[in-house]
This record gives sequence, structure tokens and C-alpha cells, in this order.
Amino acid sequence: IAKDYKNVFTFPFLPQNDLLDHPKLLAFITHGGMNSITESAIKGAPVIAIPIFGDQNHNAKILESKGTGIRILKHKITKELLVSAIRKIVSDESYKKNAKQLSRMVKAKPMSAEERVVKYTEFAAEFGDTGVLQSEGKNLHWIQLYSIDVIAFLFLIIVFILFLLFKFISSIIRKIKKFFTPIDTSKKHN
Repeated sequence: IAKDYKNVFTFPFLPQNDLLDHPKLLAFITHGGMNSITESAIKGAPVIAIPIFGDQNHNAKILESKGTGIRILKHKITKELLVSAIRKIVSDESYKKNAKQLSRMVKAKPMSAEERVVKYTEFAAEFGDTGVLQSEGKNLHWIQLYSIDVIAFLFLIIVFILFLLFKFISSIIRKIKKFFTPIDTSKKHN
């Protein structure tokens, strides 16, 4: 795609963190997966997210709401829309400012992951199994835990609707057949 451009380089792989650390990086185009979003937040890089599936659209919406990125829906993407998004994110300094602010906030969080593990371990050692740190899912029956009850209910509703639809269509077909069936007038009535 980019072989005719002197200022575009293609690589089979680049370490994402190194790319995000590059001082000349103006924007990061990604599908919006959690790792990409987290790494760009830590590095303070503005993002253009083109979500494909899963949590990516949700992640991209969060970027938009924080003013650190632009979301482009995959089914609406065009060359013009992508160029417009790149120009906007490069020319509007608020994206870079908001991304840098988010980076400072992430780096300055009150406790690191290691500190949280130590704190929760100390808490559990001191107070024992109080149940505070356990998921409520532990107390659910497996039918509720895996939403089998909800799925079964929805399945029954669908079956009922299909049954009613079948009955309705059958009734219509019978009426149409009756309408187009010739009446036998050859029989004599006494």
C-alpha cells in the first residue's frame, strides 16, 4: 500500500511500547483493545480507535469522552474520514493535552498493583476469611451464575412467538386455499 511513499515505512512488527514512546508520535491508530488503550494512556498518546469487536467500541467511547481520542466505526470508515480524523487529532492540541493529563493521572495513582496485592494479603492475614473479598457469584446456583434461567425464559418466549406466527400463517394459508378452491355445484340438494 505504502511502497510509493518515501515517508511511510512498513514493518511486520514493532514493539508497541517503543512506538508509543517515540518523541515524534502524533497519534496512535489502533483497534481499541484494552492493552492498546492502557499503553497509550500510560504513554500519553492521543488515539484514533477503529473498533472491530468485543470491548473495543466501549473502550473507544471512553477515549472520546475523556477527549484523548477519536472513534471511527469500521462500517463507516472512508479515506476522507480517516484523513479528517488524523488532521483533527494532530491540529487540535486538546487531544495531546488531555492524553498527557491522563498519563500523569495513571502514573500517579495512589497504589501500584504490587502495593494493592500486599495490602489485600495483609488484610486477609489479619482478619481471615471475612467474605469481604469474595465474589457474590460464589453464592449463586450454577443455573443463575451462567444465566441459564434467563436464556431458558428467552428461548421459551421465542418458541411461543414462533408458534403464534406459525398458527397465524397457517390460518392465512387455509383462508387463501378456501378462497381459491372452486365450489362444487354439481351435487343436487333435496
